[in-house]
Amino acid sequence: MPEPRKPSPQSAMLGTLVTEAGLLLNTLVAGWLTARLLLPEGHAALAAIRYWPQVVPGIDLLRVSNRRSDRCRARRRVVWLQSNPVVRDRA
Repeated sequence: MPEPRKPSPQSAMLGTLVTEAGLLLNTLVAGWLTARLLLPEGHAALAAIRYWPQVVPGIDLLRVSNRRSDRCRARRRVVWLQSNPVVRDRA
C-alpha cells in the first residue's frame, strides 16, 4: 500500500488562509445578524452570556497556590534527598 502524500507547504498555507478567511467571514456575518436581531436590549444579555464563562476560569487561574501542598512537596523532596544513597554519601 503506498504511503499517503504529504501536502506541500504552499498548499498547507493556502488551506490555513482559506480556513481563517472563512472563520473571519462567519464571525462577521454572525455579528451583523446578532446586532440586527437582538436590538439594543438584547446586547447586554448576550454580553453577559459571553463574558462570565470566560471570567470565572480566569479568576480561578489567579488564585494563590495551596501552601500546604507546597510544603508537602518540599517535605517529599527532603525525604527523597535523605534516602537517596548517592546524594547522602556526597555530603
